[in-house]
Amino acid sequence: MICVSIGSGSPAEAKTVSQNSGFIELRADLLDWKTEEYRKVILSGGKTVFTCRPGKLSNDERLILFEMAASAGADYIDVEIDSEENFMNEIKEITRHSNAELIVSYHNFELTPSSDTLESLLTDCFVAGADVAKIACRVYSPSDAARLLSLYTISGRKVIIGMGKAGRITRIAASFLGAEFTFASSATGEGTAEGQLIYDEMKEIIKKIQ
Repeated sequence: MICVSIGSGSPAEAKTVSQNSGFIELRADLLDWKTEEYRKVILSGGKTVFTCRPGKLSNDERLILFEMAASAGADYIDVEIDSEENFMNEIKEITRHSNAELIVSYHNFELTPSSDTLESLLTDCFVAGADVAKIACRVYSPSDAARLLSLYTISGRKVIIGMGKAGRITRIAASFLGAEFTFASSATGEGTAEGQLIYDEMKEIIKKIQ
């Protein structure tokens, strides 16, 4: 499955992407919509990952958005592994009382850690309560990509991807290695992470490999 990550554009454009692709991620930390606009996009059909990375909004404001997304029917709620314990517990409560599944994610925008560290991080995500563990790291070389992709040999539902140009191969390979899904960018909007391929481009590549 390919999830189109949306961090720009209007709610109307997001609805169109959702209807065309069937699966979107809403990055509320990058968007500036009203709460009701997020709700309407989630309700418009298709699967949805909802997240709001820390920094832009307070934790209380983020919790309001996460609760709204879960109640509106978002399929996944994505929260960071290094979140404060109380915040993480609040998110768990939100997912427990909805149909949303919990993604616990780790991001490293500087480098790809060692294999041992990556395996420990993956374990930490599941220990924290993840239904799906997500690890995304900056990739500079084929060996970085290989370390990330090796995590697919470990049991558990996961999304493991590399950021940057050299990480593009991991986004395609993920589809063939058992990833819960992989990410692409919208044709009408900019990507939310360096190295994302446009949805139609990625869909065509995967089709050719198949």
